[in-house]
Amino acid sequence: MQRLVIVLAFIFALLVGVVLATTLLSGGSPSATPAPSSTAQAQASASPNGSAPPVGVSPSASAGGSAAPSASDGSGASPSASASASPSPSPTPKPLANAVVTFNQLKLDAATDTAGADRVISWIASGSGSVTATLSSLSTDGSQTKMCLSANGKALGCRTGTGGKLPATTSGTGVRFSLTLRGALAATPMVAVKISFPAVHPAATITDARFDGTGFPDTNGISVVVQPRAAGKVKLVADWGGHPFLYEIDLMEQGGGGLQSLPNQGPATKVTQSLTIPRGNAWMLVLQNIEAGMGVTPLTATISWP
Repeated sequence: MQRLVIVLAFIFALLVGVVLATTLLSGGSPSATPAPSSTAQAQASASPNGSAPPVGVSPSASAGGSAAPSASDGSGASPSASASASPSPSPTPKPLANAVVTFNQLKLDAATDTAGADRVISWIASGSGSVTATLSSLSTDGSQTKMCLSANGKALGCRTGTGGKLPATTSGTGVRFSLTLRGALAATPMVAVKISFPAVHPAATITDARFDGTGFPDTNGISVVVQPRAAGKVKLVADWGGHPFLYEIDLMEQGGGGLQSLPNQGPATKVTQSLTIPRGNAWMLVLQNIEAGMGVTPLTATISWP
């Protein structure tokens, strides 16, 4: 019995020795599952699917990222993007060329003629720019003309001679200009007057012209040249008093073959007529009395053009 106890004690001691030896050889502590590193935790928290967004892409643009919602106008662009965009500059409007009209073969009364009258040309400037009245004498005897320019009734200047210019400037709209013409002293010159002025819808009126008839060819109606800036209508509105006459209107292209003629009109004491022209060459409008006439017959006429 004593021998059996000794054998069992030997076996127990042997087992204890084996266990101790195994523990020392394995590092002295039991194995454990390693904890996740802080880098992995950061990557897992940056994206719901456990992967970090690629470098350089904002969270709002990341496929799996989340960001504070932004307002949108439905076009896909955020307000900050549209607010920072510079507005496109508006195109600069092209300046409108001055309107130009020329009154040809205008016979003037002498300053010494107490029964005579000034020829008066008037127009309205509808924009800012330059205004010029240019006189050319068609007489060969050296007859001189006195011309005076005014704006809204205020005198701007006069000059006397066989030709020359009266310039002015305007910076407003609705400025009414007037040019008066009279032969100097006893002279009765034949002249041409060219008017240039800013206007969107140009028109010019001549007052106290004459409609004396075929018996007085120098003072029978008007001849006016207009330069169209666009296709449109040339309109004539004229009145020659209380006696009805037969009359004719001709519209002739300058530098081209265009011709519109209205012969044997009336008899009447006034006329309103519109004729269509294209853009391009200038056109000459002629209004004349085709009867012999009855002497001095005052004529007022307004011409408008595109």
